[in-house]
Amino acid sequence: MRRVMAVALVTVFLTAGIVFAADFIDAASDAPPTSLQDIAALADQAVTRRLLAVPGLRSIAPTVLLAGGMIEQNGVFITKEYLLEDIKPGPPEIMEENIAGIEAFLDSHNKPVYVMLIPTACAVKQDEIPQLAPLYNQKEMIGGVYERFAGRANLVDVYSELFAARDQYIYYRTESNLTGLGGYYIYLTLASRLGFNARPIDQFEVRHPVHDYYGDLYQRSNYKNVPADIITVYDYWKYDRQYQLTHIRDGEAKCYYTLFPYHLAALGEPMDVLLGGEAQRIDITAASPYEESFLIFADKTALSYLPFLTVHYGRITVIDLSGLTEEMFGEIDPNQYDQVLFAYSADSFVNRPVSAAAGKLQ
Repeated sequence: MRRVMAVALVTVFLTAGIVFAADFIDAASDAPPTSLQDIAALADQAVTRRLLAVPGLRSIAPTVLLAGGMIEQNGVFITKEYLLEDIKPGPPEIMEENIAGIEAFLDSHNKPVYVMLIPTACAVKQDEIPQLAPLYNQKEMIGGVYERFAGRANLVDVYSELFAARDQYIYYRTESNLTGLGGYYIYLTLASRLGFNARPIDQFEVRHPVHDYYGDLYQRSNYKNVPADIITVYDYWKYDRQYQLTHIRDGEAKCYYTLFPYHLAALGEPMDVLLGGEAQRIDITAASPYEESFLIFADKTALSYLPFLTVHYGRITVIDLSGLTEEMFGEIDPNQYDQVLFAYSADSFVNRPVSAAAGKLQ
């Protein structure tokens, strides 16, 4: 196998070496490299582009790239076990608008507000990526944002908890999100900040409704040797809980009497077994001894930790502010909730206007 890879590499460079040099020179003239990291990145991009353009080699291109030490393709780092999305921040104005939206919300609402930024797998599993790779410093970004909110909001630092558990299955291998276990580690930190004791993980029944899931990162990469993901749910069994889940996506409202509608996996949407999947709004009411209510402004990372939080609240509403219609926006009343959380992945916070509209909520 190694000999085949070597022959493939030699063939590629003999066939496309001159064109690769031209590609590299063109790219360097558009954005002159200023460091060894820049040079390595430009070289990887040029080789990848030329390799994928050679007829007959597209199917083995990722394997050849791995053999040659180049492991990024189409914004995805390829390792033996994981596909890791390479985070590139958008225009600085996007993050500033998100910060300003939360600041405006803090100015207009006198209630406990929490802020939680969640690192992506690329940051937590950075040891698996070559040192020359120009990674965006998510930890530094999160620290800078938290400094802006210091003294005004309750800050939830989950970076350390996730980094300590980085060798466990806390992120999906082929999907840009946390697993249920990753959600549990977030829940551990969040619980202490919210003022209650987290339930031990053995109080949750572990189920695996899907064993062969391939997510969005798998579709973006030609590399097909990464193991499939297992979708795992953690269902609280210690005391009986009856739930009503209202799920609104693209103007369509659906109601479930469970947190985990397993039948959706058979309909071609495996991730939807988790709280019905992504949505503009999710409302959960529980028949439990707890009456507190919780309003969460979040992205899809909420699907990982939300099942654990439902144990402690009578009502939880999760809102994706970036995807609301004006009518849905007008139906949000933060004054009806005891606590408010802004929780986003680092990727969302620097690339999408996820909380920019928060200041308009009365």
